[in-house]
Amino acid sequence: MSNSKLWNIQLRVPAEPEFLGVVRLACAGISHRIGLEHELAEDFKLAATEACGHLLNLGSQEIEILWDIARDNVTLQVQAVGEIDEDCADDAADLEWQEIGLILIRAVMDEVEELTSPPGLRLTKRTVVHDD
Repeated sequence: MSNSKLWNIQLRVPAEPEFLGVVRLACAGISHRIGLEHELAEDFKLAATEACGHLLNLGSQEIEILWDIARDNVTLQVQAVGEIDEDCADDAADLEWQEIGLILIRAVMDEVEELTSPPGLRLTKRTVVHDD
C-alpha cells in the first residue's frame, strides 16, 4: 500500500434517508475527479449507501464519510457521529443489513473493516487513481 496520499475528503450529513442522495452524488463526483471507471464508481456508491443505511438503522444522529485517496487505493470510512439513540435503533433492519448489505459491500470492496466505537465501516478498493 502506498503512503503517497493525494487527497483526504470529508463529508458530514444528518443521519436521515433524504441525505443518502447527497452521499451518492459526492461518491460520483469524487470518482469522476479521480478517474475511476464507471463500474468502480458504482461500487463506491453502492458501498457508501449500504454503510450509511446501516448507520441510519442504528439510530445515529449524523454520518461522517471520509475518502482517503492514494495513488493505488481509495479508502472510504463511513462512521456514526454523536450519540447513538438506541430507542430509534431498528434491530430487524440491522439483522437484514448484516445478511444482505454487508455481503454486497464485501462483494465490491477489497477490504472491509467493521468499526465499533463509534460504529461504522472502513472500506478499501485497490485501484489506480489518476490525479491529472
